[in-house]
Amino acid sequence: MVFVYTVLFFIFTTILKTILSKDLAYKCYELDWFPKLWFVIYQDYSCCVILLTFIGFDVMVQTLLILLKLQFMMLNKKLRDVFTFEDTQKANKIDVYTRLIECVKHQNFLIDFIERFKTTFSLTFLLYIGNIIVSMCLSVYLVLSGNANLNLQIEAIVHTMSGLNEIFLCYSIPAQLLMDEAAKVTKSIYLSNWYEYPKYAKDVLPIMIRNQKPLTITAGGFVMIDLKMFMAACKTIVSYSMYLNTMTQIQQK
Repeated sequence: MVFVYTVLFFIFTTILKTILSKDLAYKCYELDWFPKLWFVIYQDYSCCVILLTFIGFDVMVQTLLILLKLQFMMLNKKLRDVFTFEDTQKANKIDVYTRLIECVKHQNFLIDFIERFKTTFSLTFLLYIGNIIVSMCLSVYLVLSGNANLNLQIEAIVHTMSGLNEIFLCYSIPAQLLMDEAAKVTKSIYLSNWYEYPKYAKDVLPIMIRNQKPLTITAGGFVMIDLKMFMAACKTIVSYSMYLNTMTQIQQK
């Protein structure tokens, strides 16, 4: 919700600026015969529609990642209880195999869904997050250069805050939680009471083997979306904005 509030604040400040300054929020060619008020309304409306569309996409991705994490929590709970019975005398081959088959189907479904999720959104994530990082580099540079007026600097700061919140809350944190929970599958089946039923021990091996390949959420197939990616993005933003500011100062001299 912090991200949503930040973006809504950005929309509010854009509209408020047009009211206070009595000028357009975004520079464009103005027709003499076209009423200026309609330009203002059109820009404010476009800003709201575009940014709310971004919020919708971000919240959708965040929700899917969190729901997948909850699904893996449910799977881990079932795996820990595979060999747990109220009365060990009632435990039979059918009961154990029924639980194992259910867990295997659940695991296969989640892995297949995540692969389709990555195939669908991987390139979109790369372009989308890359564009956000580039825009934040320019915003931080605008603040560091000190050449812009106060209004533009405030907009740049709010834009940077929105972008960082967006990447952190909607992508890095949910993806990291999902990958951490998926990595617990092997540990969950290992911590079950399999040692009380040694004749079924070999039947849990396919689940453990299937989980040997780490589950990852990537952008473009090579950029892993996690907390390390967020820290790398922050480092990139600071480094390139300071580089641009240094080059500008050298040219001015």
